Amino acid sequence: MYGTAFREFNLTTMVGVEKKWGSTHLSATLYDNHQEIPDGSRDSLSRQFTRQIAEGNQDDIKNRPLVPTADLSSYHINALHQRIQHYRLLSRTRLKLGTVELQALLGAQQNVRREYNHPTAPAQAGLGVVLNTYTYDLRYAAPAWQGLETTLGLNGMYQTNHNRAATDFPIPDYSLADVGGYIYVKKTFGKLDLSGGVRYDTRLLKWADFYVGTDSTTGFSRQLSAAEADGADPQFSAFRTRYQGVSASVGATYTLTERLLLRANVARGYRAPNITEVGSNGLDPGAHIVYLGNRSFGPEFSLQQDLGASAYLPDAEISASVFNNAIDNYIYQARLNDSNGQPVIIVPGNATYQYQQGRARLYGAEITVNLHPKALPALAFNNSLAYVTGLNKEASLLETNGAAAKYLPFIPPLRTRSEVRLSSQQAWGPLTDTYVRAVLDYNAAQNRFYAVDNTETRTAGYALVGLGAGTSFTGGPSKREILQVFVQLDNVFNTVYQSHLNRLKYFEYYAASPTGRQGIYNQGRNLSLKVIVPF
Repeated sequence: MYGTAFREFNLTTMVGVEKKWGSTHLSATLYDNHQEIPDGSRDSLSRQFTRQIAEGNQDDIKNRPLVPTADLSSYHINALHQRIQHYRLLSRTRLKLGTVELQALLGAQQNVRREYNHPTAPAQAGLGVVLNTYTYDLRYAAPAWQGLETTLGLNGMYQTNHNRAATDFPIPDYSLADVGGYIYVKKTFGKLDLSGGVRYDTRLLKWADFYVGTDSTTGFSRQLSAAEADGADPQFSAFRTRYQGVSASVGATYTLTERLLLRANVARGYRAPNITEVGSNGLDPGAHIVYLGNRSFGPEFSLQQDLGASAYLPDAEISASVFNNAIDNYIYQARLNDSNGQPVIIVPGNATYQYQQGRARLYGAEITVNLHPKALPALAFNNSLAYVTGLNKEASLLETNGAAAKYLPFIPPLRTRSEVRLSSQQAWGPLTDTYVRAVLDYNAAQNRFYAVDNTETRTAGYALVGLGAGTSFTGGPSKREILQVFVQLDNVFNTVYQSHLNRLKYFEYYAASPTGRQGIYNQGRNLSLKVIVPF
C-alpha cells in the first residue's frame, strides 16, 4: 500500500522513590515518528498506485505517473510524509498524612508536527505546528466520617499552539485554559453502595487576528504579520469565548448475593468544543480534508442512564450493561455539498467537511462472558460484545433530508470478540509461562450511517482470525528468567476489509473501479515477533 510506510522511535525513562510517607515518580518520554501520507490515487484501469509530482492546478490527479514497483516494497520514507515529535515530563506524587491522602499529577508536553505535502519542494512543510500543554491534577482524600468517603479534586490544563514556517493553516495560533473542580462521596449501607459527585468546568479559548498571504519567492502561502497584511482580511479573525458547565453523577451498586452485583447510574455530562470544532478554516494535509469550524457552537450536555449486572461464578465471570444517552449540542462532521448536490472542493484532491451541531441520542449494550472451568485450568475462553446506535434527533435536519439523516456519522457497528487461550500449568524444561491463543474478531455490517451529502457509505461486515504464542526461557541454578518470546499472526486468512471508522475508505477519485473496490483497505496478514531480555 503506497504511502503507508513509517519509522517510529520511542524512549521512556522513570525514576522514583517509595517511602512510608508515600511516593513520588518522575517519568520522561521521547517519541519521534515519520509517517507517510497516503492519498489512494490509482490508475483507473489497472488500479496500480500513482503518485503526486506537481502542485495545485498543475496536479492532474487522474493522470499521475505510476509508482515504481520497487517503491511498493521499500521501507524508505517518501517525500510526502509527516513527522511527529512528542516530548513529555510527568510527575506523580502521593502523600499519606495519617488518615488523609494527597495526590498530585503535574505534566508538561510539547508536540511538534510537520506535514510535508509539496512534491516540488519536499523540504517545505505544508503544516507545521508546535503545541505546548501543561496539565495538573490535585486530589484530596478526606478521612472517613460516619462511613462517608469524600474526595475533593481540582484539575485542568493550559495549552498554546503556534504555526511554524508552513504553507497550510487549518487552525490559528491560540491559547486554551481549562480548570475544573469536583467533589465525590461514597457511603455503604449494608449490601448497598451509593456514590455520587458534582463537577464544575470552565474553558477559555482565544486567538488574535491571523493573516495569510502569498510568498512572492516560493508562490506558496505563508503567515503574515498585521503590518504585512496591510488591511487585508485575516484567515482567522480574533476570537475569545468562555465555555462552562456542570456535570454530575449518582450511582448505586447492590450486592444481591456474594456472587451477583447489580448496578445503576444516572449522569449529566458536559464537554466544551475543541479548537478544530470551533476554529478550523483550512486544509489538514495529512487527512486530505479541508475542515470548517463554527464559532457559534456551545458546549455539549448529556443525560445518561445505565444499568448493569455482574456475576462471579466458580467457572465463569459474566457482566452485562445497557445505556441510553441523550445529548444536546452534539458535534459531528459532515461532508459539504453545494446547492447542486456536488461536493465542495476548496483545495483540489481534498474533501471538505464542516462541523455541525444538533440533538442526538446514543444507546447500546456491552456484554462479557469469560469462562475458566476449574476442571480444565489450562483453558480460558473469553468473549465480549459491544453495540451502539447513534440517532440524529435534530428535527430540521430530518425534515430536510429524511432517512439519510437518521443516524449519526462514524458510529462503530456491532462487534464481538472471542479468544481461546491454553496456558501450560507447568514448566517444560527451560520453558515457563507457555501459552497459545486464537482470536476471532467479528464486526457486523454497518447499514446505519449518515448519508447526507455522501458523508458516509455502507460498510460490509468482516471476521478476522488471529493466532499467537509465547513463552519464557529460564536458565542458571536459580532458574531465573533470561528471555521472553512472543509471536503473533494477525488476519490469518488475509481478509480484505474496511473498518467503518476508516477515513481512508473515502480516498477514491473514480465513481467506479474494474475491481469493485474503492478507497484504501485495512491491513492484511501481519506477522510480528517480540523479544524481551530482562536485566
